[in-house]
Amino acid sequence: MNRNWRDLDNAALDDIALRQDGKNAGSERVLDPRDPMAAARALVVARFMNDDHRLLHRHRGTFWRFQKNHYVLNDQEMVRAEVWRFLESARRRGDKNKKLVPFKPNRARVSDVLDALNSVCSLDNHIDPPAWLNGGADDLPAAAEMFPVANGLLHLPSGELYPPTPDYFGFTASDVVFDPDAPEPRHWLTFLTDLWSDAEAIVTLQDWFGYTLSPDTSQQKICFIVGPRRSGKGTIARVQTALVGRDSVVNPTLASLQTTFGLAPLIGKPLAFITDARLGSRSDQAAITERLLSISGEDALTIDRKHIPAWTGHLPTRWSRG
Repeated sequence: MNRNWRDLDNAALDDIALRQDGKNAGSERVLDPRDPMAAARALVVARFMNDDHRLLHRHRGTFWRFQKNHYVLNDQEMVRAEVWRFLESARRRGDKNKKLVPFKPNRARVSDVLDALNSVCSLDNHIDPPAWLNGGADDLPAAAEMFPVANGLLHLPSGELYPPTPDYFGFTASDVVFDPDAPEPRHWLTFLTDLWSDAEAIVTLQDWFGYTLSPDTSQQKICFIVGPRRSGKGTIARVQTALVGRDSVVNPTLASLQTTFGLAPLIGKPLAFITDARLGSRSDQAAITERLLSISGEDALTIDRKHIPAWTGHLPTRWSRG
């Protein structure tokens, strides 16, 4: 946790990882096509390591890569492209004279290394993000009490800011810079006062905003913001999206929840906005209600995903209806 991670993009991380690959720095990388596990480990060292931290993990059927202060989804195509580029720059021993020749990756060799990479980067499926990898440090708070912001990991109970680290295995983060000395948001409070004369309604909305920052869903409720068109519901949704992070929010329709893959976009997302709750005559309202109650009730769900194995776990999603 000594490095300032928030200023590093993926290209910089790759550059650092390459410099750390002492065996191959300044020399040709020699791989054996018959040993995809060794090639996968070499790929991790060259592209997905920083200090003693691995930046790529395979969890519940998908790859996740550390970026600044949290892990982002790297789909199979992105990782496969990385394997192609890595093998293209490698060498191998010739079949006859054992001289070094270009590795010349093909589909079969790339697939073998990709399968091996699944094993090398595998995490226990029982790990529920957010979580500390490698046990974390003894002096660190529980991962569920942390909220990634633009300038670190914010401990919500104490307001203390910790440096970001790949040991924090979480999928969501805010782009907002935490400033404990920030002035009062006068324009925002004026906007809320224009909407409601009832102070209790404003406090309730502030409680809801604060609740969606935490991974804790033990007090799960579905929030309804009721009002006519152009009454501020969209503005509230945009402000809350900016606060929790754009990658943390999904915008499904009610009708999509009854489809085969309708729950897949909710995986790892702490907040879902439903801006239009109208249903057609063919909608299965019982199935939609069942899924909403299962999520808000923190039930374990098995969710079908296109072209990859089904996912089983608890969805952290809070629902807001505007």
